[in-house]
Amino acid sequence: MAIVAVGPGDPSLMTLQGREILENADVVAG
Repeated sequence: MAIVAVGPGDPSLMTLQGREILENADVVAG
C-alpha cells in the first residue's frame, strides 16, 4: 500500500516516484 499526495491538486507537482506508483497500481482510491 502506498499513499501519494498531489498537494493542491496540480498533477505537475507530483513526484516522479508518486507518478510511477500510480501508473503501476492495481487499485487507486481517492
